[in-house]
Amino acid sequence: MNTLPPHDTRALALPELPGGPSHAPQGQTNILTIVHRLLRGRYLLVSILAVLGASAGGVGGYLSQTPKYRSEGLIRIQPKMGMILYKTEQSEVPPMFTSFVNTQANLLKNSRVISRAMDSREWRANGRGRSPEAERRFRQSLQVTTSREAPELIFVSFTDVKPNAAKTGLEAVIQAYDEIFSHAEAKQMRDVTIRTLEERRRTTEAEISSRQQQIEQEAKEFGTDDLDRLHDWHINRLLEVDDEVSVLELRLAKLGGPPPPAPTPDPALAQPTEPVPLERPSPEALADVDPEMKSFVARRREADSLISKLKSRGVGDKHEDMQAAKIEVEELNKTIEAYIDSWMITSASAPVDGSVGANRPETPAKLAEDLRLLQQKASEWREEAVKIGNRRLAIGARRREIDQFRNSLDEVTRRLDEISVESRVQDTVGRIETIMPDTPPTSPNVDSRFKTGAMGFVLGGGFPVALIALFGLLDRRFRYSDEAKPAFASARVFGILPELPQTGAGAEQTAAAAHCVHQMRTMLEIGGAGKKVYAITSATAGDGKTSLTISLGLSFAASGANTLLIDFDLIGRGLSSTLKMSSPEGIGEALSAGTVNGSVVATKIDRLSVLASGRDDDRFISRLSEPVVRRFLDSLRDRYDVILIDTGPILGSLEANFVSAAADGVVLVVGRGQHRVQVQRAYEQLANLGANVLGMVFNRASTTDFNRSAASASFRSVSVEVANRAPTPDSVPEEFSALDPISRTVAMDIRR
Repeated sequence: MNTLPPHDTRALALPELPGGPSHAPQGQTNILTIVHRLLRGRYLLVSILAVLGASAGGVGGYLSQTPKYRSEGLIRIQPKMGMILYKTEQSEVPPMFTSFVNTQANLLKNSRVISRAMDSREWRANGRGRSPEAERRFRQSLQVTTSREAPELIFVSFTDVKPNAAKTGLEAVIQAYDEIFSHAEAKQMRDVTIRTLEERRRTTEAEISSRQQQIEQEAKEFGTDDLDRLHDWHINRLLEVDDEVSVLELRLAKLGGPPPPAPTPDPALAQPTEPVPLERPSPEALADVDPEMKSFVARRREADSLISKLKSRGVGDKHEDMQAAKIEVEELNKTIEAYIDSWMITSASAPVDGSVGANRPETPAKLAEDLRLLQQKASEWREEAVKIGNRRLAIGARRREIDQFRNSLDEVTRRLDEISVESRVQDTVGRIETIMPDTPPTSPNVDSRFKTGAMGFVLGGGFPVALIALFGLLDRRFRYSDEAKPAFASARVFGILPELPQTGAGAEQTAAAAHCVHQMRTMLEIGGAGKKVYAITSATAGDGKTSLTISLGLSFAASGANTLLIDFDLIGRGLSSTLKMSSPEGIGEALSAGTVNGSVVATKIDRLSVLASGRDDDRFISRLSEPVVRRFLDSLRDRYDVILIDTGPILGSLEANFVSAAADGVVLVVGRGQHRVQVQRAYEQLANLGANVLGMVFNRASTTDFNRSAASASFRSVSVEVANRAPTPDSVPEEFSALDPISRTVAMDIRR
């Protein structure tokens, strides 16, 4: 009996295979690795769907957008306008010009402007309607901005899918603004101002005329409205009479005071005295003896001289200077006549000889009579002076009112003339100037078709990629061998077996599969010093543990080791069924008897024996215990070099727990398509049992996965001629026909 050579006690050292530690620092995850893991094996599908999605998204995005044309215009608000004659508010920069410009910009978006623009015949020709939605879109298409660099400019733009509509919308808005708030409004305001000023002028002229009539009415009694000199003359005469009164009073006081009043003469006895009539003197004759009259005559002579000079110069009667001179002559004539009348009255009341008390002796009675007459005369002059003074004050008040009205009239007249002159500049140029494009825009200003198409291309191509990546994220099955290592950092994947078809496998494929089995057997031999009993288990049924057990058994037997295969799957009996070893008694009887007796059956392969499971062995499951299993296995250690036990699934088999705990090492088989959760639970179950898990074997790997693995790399060192000489599963003998493709391949390989 061959035995394994002794080795030092050490852990099973296995090579790093795909999925082992990467060169990246621990704790860091390569995003490309994750994406590759999610899309792996689906690249063709992803590529096709991505191309279709990207094409559909790009075309859909491109066609979903319509290019928009933008028509742009300018409104220039001049800070100040040119001045013709008058300096007005239009010819000066407003104190808040920027605020004024911003106000005009806001007026462009006013509801009145929008409504008038949409009601224009040109815009209605586009057939856009006047619904609230149409107005909302119209407002969105209109954009009004200002600039700090050019505060006098307002930038107006209108965007539409049609170039002609863009130009029409811009023109309609600017024209509506111009009609409502620009020239039309300015002209309307100017007309209102002119009407107001005209009304004010008429009212003022009426007030002046009324005051002049009042002056004429006040001066009608005196024949002139120049009462200043007349009043001064009466005051002077009053002062003279007062002086004479004072002299008489002094003289009367010297004579001893006034005598008792004389008896009133009987009017019947009084003899009437015929008054001596006075001849009315001419102004020139009176001027010879009266200085005041002399000054009046001199002034009239100067006025007559001025009229003669004006006539010699050809000045007409309606000229302002001619009328003023004539008015002055008339006023002087009235004053002279009034002065002569006053003189006649005074002369008539004086004694016949023209002096008071002429040719009469100065007696107290005479002086008293003279005093009475002078006092009476002074009272008359005083009353007349007061009357003229009151009239003079009234006329002065009216003249001051006339002056105020004339000042107001001058202001109104000047303002009207100012508007008339300066409005010509405003009507010709205007403070607000509009600049509109001559032609519609020729190229779209807003064209998001390419941008949206690119976005649709990316999203359309990325959606199936993301969808398949999500599917890969939700798919918790093992599809590739290198996915096992990151999932179980403490476990090792020390073997990969390819998936072989039942028929038609190529020579290179079969040779590679056999080589992998021999390599795993080699690793178990080299790294498992002192180990004889190996349990082969899996998370669930169907992962290929029976196939691996048979294949390793064939390889160990071929290497010269006395090998025993035990079917410890008392329920599934996969090993026994595959090898067609079905009998009523099997391992159950051996466990009950404590010895194998004749239950071990030799195969046609040298040094390979099988302890099959009986058809009725399932009834022994309830009698199993760890000591029973350990004693049974210990009884076989000295008889065989290697014992390979095919157990049931570790998660559902009671006997698999006992065998895994009692075996020297456990190999966990993970089939492609197995769920990660099941494998994780199986690995945890083995850890809880204290089993010595040597590693995992990834079974039924895809051709691509296998070709990229380290196991395939080691096989590539085999020459092509050697691989081609390897038998195919189609040419196996009859006794191996029941085996699976991997087992048949190994069986044929060891028979060469």
